[in-house]
Amino acid sequence: MTIVINWGNCTWNGARSIHELFGEIKCPELLKHIPNHHFLLIDPRNLSDQELEHFSTDVRRVFECIKYSSNKELLSTRIHQDPAYASMDPETVKLINCCTGAKIPTPAKHSKEKVNMCKAIEEMIEDGFKQGESEGFKRAHV
Repeated sequence: MTIVINWGNCTWNGARSIHELFGEIKCPELLKHIPNHHFLLIDPRNLSDQELEHFSTDVRRVFECIKYSSNKELLSTRIHQDPAYASMDPETVKLINCCTGAKIPTPAKHSKEKVNMCKAIEEMIEDGFKQGESEGFKRAHV
């Protein structure tokens, strides 16, 4: 069985079988000789909370961050409710950054230091407030 994971930033709308990958071909006879395997699609944005619970490793945290990346309040709630987010592997955090566009800081490449996502999110929010205050101050004095 082939498993496809949609790591992208939007819901999957692509092919779901080998034949669909070929699209419109000029020689339909060719398809008779190619098995039409369907694949299992895992699209984190479409997983229910109950389905997410089936994943017990950091993959769950990556999927949750992808699923809730457009809803910062829900994402923050999930992160603060799950103690696993307090000690994340830096490589997992890098994957979350890559898949969601987040900019959560990670330690140096060979460091064994873990990342506290709760603290990182709070610091990012604080930085956003400071930046907003600074922008407001600049506009008020122009």
